[in-house]
Amino acid sequence: MLKEWVVQLVALAIFSLNSLIVVEHEGVSISKDFGVDFFFLSYHLLLFLFVNYYLIPRFFYPKKYFLFFIGIIGSIILCGIIEEGVFEKILTPDSRGANDITWQSIYWFFGEIIIPLLTFMTIKFVFDNFSQKQKLENIQQLKKE
Repeated sequence: MLKEWVVQLVALAIFSLNSLIVVEHEGVSISKDFGVDFFFLSYHLLLFLFVNYYLIPRFFYPKKYFLFFIGIIGSIILCGIIEEGVFEKILTPDSRGANDITWQSIYWFFGEIIIPLLTFMTIKFVFDNFSQKQKLENIQQLKKE
């Protein structure tokens, strides 16, 4: 479990580079809105953790794929609405928060979140698969003994 969390933290660090580090013609610098960017990154992490540790075990593994798909889509839409309609209005009222919530803004949120979400899900699936294989090997070893 510790290795899984470490890999997820590394993935989060890689994805955070996109918003926390600014590469300009003059060089590399830290975002002027570091606190705000870090908040949004943390908020997105909550979505990733919800999918990995609630939706996957509750719906994907019991083969309730339709409910799993609805859960992911619903979670993304809900998080998009909260981000666009609440957090952006409070934290960045003059830039990102200046626009109203539209389906296009939710679509953009979906585009922003899907690659990191799929990455975190892949990490979860790989570690769960590895854990299941180890359990199976232990059971087979016990049967031999």
